[in-house]
Amino acid sequence: MKKLFSFIIIIYCFQIKAQHNDNVWLIGYNYCNGCAKSALDFTYGHPDTVGIYSPLPMMATNSSICDSNGLLQFYTNGILVANKYGQLLSGSNGFNYDTSVTTFGWSVYMPYYQCAISVPFPGRVGQYCLFHLSGRDWNSSNFIQPCRMGYSIIDMNANGGAGEMISQNQTAIDDTLLYSTMQAVKHANGIDWWIVAHEFNSSGMYAALLTTDSIVSIVHSLTGPFIRKGISVGQSKFSPDGNKFAIASRDSSLLYLYRFNRCSGEFTFDTLIRHNYNSSGYNLASCAFSPNSRYLYASDHLKIYQYDTDVPDIPASEKVVGSNNGNAIYYFKLNNAPDGKIYISTWGSSQYLHVINDPDQPDTACHFVSQQQKIIYYSSSIPDFPNFQLNALPDSTCDSLMSNFETINNLSAELHVFPNPSSGKFTFDLTRNEKINELIITDLMGKRIPFKRRDNEIDLSDFPDGPYFFSIQTETGVVLSGSLLKIE
Repeated sequence: MKKLFSFIIIIYCFQIKAQHNDNVWLIGYNYCNGCAKSALDFTYGHPDTVGIYSPLPMMATNSSICDSNGLLQFYTNGILVANKYGQLLSGSNGFNYDTSVTTFGWSVYMPYYQCAISVPFPGRVGQYCLFHLSGRDWNSSNFIQPCRMGYSIIDMNANGGAGEMISQNQTAIDDTLLYSTMQAVKHANGIDWWIVAHEFNSSGMYAALLTTDSIVSIVHSLTGPFIRKGISVGQSKFSPDGNKFAIASRDSSLLYLYRFNRCSGEFTFDTLIRHNYNSSGYNLASCAFSPNSRYLYASDHLKIYQYDTDVPDIPASEKVVGSNNGNAIYYFKLNNAPDGKIYISTWGSSQYLHVINDPDQPDTACHFVSQQQKIIYYSSSIPDFPNFQLNALPDSTCDSLMSNFETINNLSAELHVFPNPSSGKFTFDLTRNEKINELIITDLMGKRIPFKRRDNEIDLSDFPDGPYFFSIQTETGVVLSGSLLKIE
């Protein structure tokens, strides 16, 4: 059923029957000359096609959020923020400005993907944290990478419910990061939030913890291959259970899979899925997990692939579950919906979304249907949401305060491990005169290894060849982790 509503009518409907923070999807497209923006409303379970008159062009970056009852609060394209009434949010002007925004004239929308994500502020009713990336004129050249992750606080209780940005562009992570890798997932306590992003030209994954106080800690995991170039087009996703994390990069046609510890905030690299690079851009560029967190879906614009993440050889489990069959239809961003399906936007202009109807089922039993969901206008991007329904881990004893972790803007240690790979001996070089307080080595099964250690050097000569994982806590409480490869 197709409808065209004003904001007031939409808000009234949401108040009648509303469920989740991700009920309302604004479907991105650049400009449509004053027409209503396409949107989906999941208030009644199934997606209802609606239109929203908005002052924002929604294109690459696309983030919105509802309150716990499903009432739309605000949405952003990375440069501008609008409230539920279609007004520019008070106090938000310039919230994500820096060198690149002013130099390159990004005054209308952010041209890169996944540069904003919104979460409820823990313990503060009606307040939200909007996390955002922007670009910098890095190294005084035209090579643009975000040099920090910022966050702004929005109080939707202000201005009679019209909302206000009460704190602007605070620092969450102060380092050079990658586009298309920022995501959020609930802490193991089911209340606080981890906000994550991959470090530029590094194997590092950052996780910043948001609690009722603010950002209280940052965990830096050194794990997996270096990602040496920026991701101009791509997508990252957590599995619905929060234990897996994937990054799809169209710039390299690689799909990176990690495991995540919701308690400690640590990442562990798992698998690299590689497709041959296509210079025309038909490379792995988007991904999403099935609701049961077992199957990972990815797209190269032309096909939809399914991978079974519960088998030993994940790349070998690849199944093609959908194809454009030579038609001028290009699959793009994937997103989990409140109805248990996965919706896929179209690269370029199309009035349809594509749907994986039974994503928990293997192979073609997942029932992918191309051009299943018609919308009122063209689609390109769909909003990024974390899993708002994720609960606390059963019998979890971890504490979100975690005073043993480093505090915000105090990244006091950097780590280099050499040689790696090695025939057995590895040296851990910590900068800034940090000393190792605790060093743990585990095998692929997570079993601790009783290794030999002398100061910052360890010896795994007595153990079989293969990958191992380390976790270090320094004397100042910094936690670093990564992988080792022993090979003769």
